[in-house]
Amino acid sequence: MELRDLAEQILFATTLDEKLRCPDKITDEHSGSPLVTPEAPGRPRELRFKPQISGKAEFPGMHHLERERERGRLLHFFANHELLATELMALVLLRFPNAPAAFFSALSEKDIILDSVVMANPAVHPNEWRDFYVNAVKNLKPGLTEMIVHLGHDDAELQAVTLDHPDFGSAWRQRDYDVVTSPEFKKALEENHITLVKWKDLKKLAN
Repeated sequence: MELRDLAEQILFATTLDEKLRCPDKITDEHSGSPLVTPEAPGRPRELRFKPQISGKAEFPGMHHLERERERGRLLHFFANHELLATELMALVLLRFPNAPAAFFSALSEKDIILDSVVMANPAVHPNEWRDFYVNAVKNLKPGLTEMIVHLGHDDAELQAVTLDHPDFGSAWRQRDYDVVTSPEFKKALEENHITLVKWKDLKKLAN
């Protein structure tokens, strides 16, 4: 998939499934023409921007977080922040398609680059969840790989927070938790001689 096509997908798609869909391969051979900044990004109806005259949404205060509903609102604030940041990065790619590579890169010689990233996606059937991760471990190539998991419990609180969002929702997070804490996953790590590292380990290498 061309980088420009991916950026357009992220910026203009009207469902979260489309926005978060990751292609198997990304190329950057056809940058295209600069995009005129749109009035707003594509969003699902419930996540669209409100008119400015509607006022500013109230951020839940610390003294409200004992309430389940307020904790859910807080998580939605954070999720929207991450989504907006992704859309803005896509917009920059489309607004400045012919910018030199240095314009987009803040990397230095000391920065550590991931060789690959592994994360479950909506195409993985729940019954195949464990096989997906175990096979991913078995097929890892030499180098630094980040395996992204979303851990949580499929309980009433997380079900309320992720209502109507089966992708990365409470059941998804429970499956991730069950897999990474399972004997089968631990065995796969040991048998394939995988060395687990923490972010602080990488920080030491970069200093």
